[in-house]
Amino acid sequence: MLFVFLGKRELVERLFYGALAVLPATIQKFWLATAELAAGRREAAERQLKDLLHEADPAMRLAIERRLSRPLASPAETLDASAESVVERVKSEQDQEERFGTRPTLFSKQARGTQVLVALNTLVFLVEIAFGGSTDLDTLYRLGAMFPPAVRAGEWWRLGAALFLHYGALHLTMNMFALWVLGPFTEFALGFPRFLLVYFLAGIGSMIVVLGFASGPDGMQMTVGASGCVMGLVGATAALMLRGWLREKAFLARRRFFSMFVIVAMQTLFDAMVPQVSMAAHLSGVFIGFAATMLLRDRLRTSDEPSSHAR
Repeated sequence: MLFVFLGKRELVERLFYGALAVLPATIQKFWLATAELAAGRREAAERQLKDLLHEADPAMRLAIERRLSRPLASPAETLDASAESVVERVKSEQDQEERFGTRPTLFSKQARGTQVLVALNTLVFLVEIAFGGSTDLDTLYRLGAMFPPAVRAGEWWRLGAALFLHYGALHLTMNMFALWVLGPFTEFALGFPRFLLVYFLAGIGSMIVVLGFASGPDGMQMTVGASGCVMGLVGATAALMLRGWLREKAFLARRRFFSMFVIVAMQTLFDAMVPQVSMAAHLSGVFIGFAATMLLRDRLRTSDEPSSHAR
């Protein structure tokens, strides 16, 4: 309403492209025309409102007729410097909300990498079932589970293959749900290539940590799952939020940064209570995802912010 009645059409359009995209087209057109009217572009606004009459329902037609019969004051004639500063502050807050708070859905065009990863993990799980069962250790071994003696014997491909294997349907469901929640935003912020880089760096890196330090008392424990990758996305999100907080003093970024700490703390507590879960893989995944993202360029900086260097 603030942007509409101050005649800030471009800011209203941004809202309709982002957080308010779910509103019906007729409602969007009505408020865009009202913003034109408030800006003093009466002829263009009236033309848009009259065109809208043909597709509007009775309630909308009544609103259009009222708008046409009641002229609005031009904001250019009423806003002073202090009022303009309020608009700029709200604009800045809205911009931060769009960049640090908006989360693309799994089915958006900005989440193609996440979609592919979810599909591949699900497909491999079906292969597990076809080859003997997702909880059958022989099946998991044959398909590429991370088994320290085999890896040390030269089968390094297991460090990557194990990321797509899961022990049971619950294991798969938990990881894919977390990927569904975390993946689209991280992919949007980093871009497809850097998103995949962070995902696999965290996953393979966490497997290496497990291989070296936490593969059981006799080094004979098999490890499977995308948990290290997913926790890498938690670390990546924390890095993006920390950068936004430090770079722009964005309150929302600070709040989400601390929420990532809560997630890590809860996951660590869960890991300590369930011996079958690898705490080393999860914590190392978080650290690798955080460190890698801090070294990469993101797409969350404002359009008018200078880029001092390339990462």
